Amino acid sequence: MKQEILFQSSLPEIRIFRYLLILLTELFGCLKKLTQMIWMSRRLNIQVCIEGIETMEELERIAELKPDFIQGYLFSRPVSSAEFTDSFIKRLEGEHGNA
Repeated sequence: MKQEILFQSSLPEIRIFRYLLILLTELFGCLKKLTQMIWMSRRLNIQVCIEGIETMEELERIAELKPDFIQGYLFSRPVSSAEFTDSFIKRLEGEHGNA
């Protein structure tokens, strides 16, 4: 019964946190496990978000794996949805000369 529920429910995405990222890349020096996790997720139609990217070097390494989403302090500190929306709208207005 529980197994049926697991396979009937769909996961929107898998989030790979910074701790696991560091464990796999820096301590073990291997992206193979991470690559396999992303491949398996794709086969199951589950999107992958890799979190905790803080440097350009990390971004370059992770981008090669082609996850669906990448996030971390390299892009922005954590913000509320209101702050994000305000910032996003201001950026769009600036790009389109409506500021």
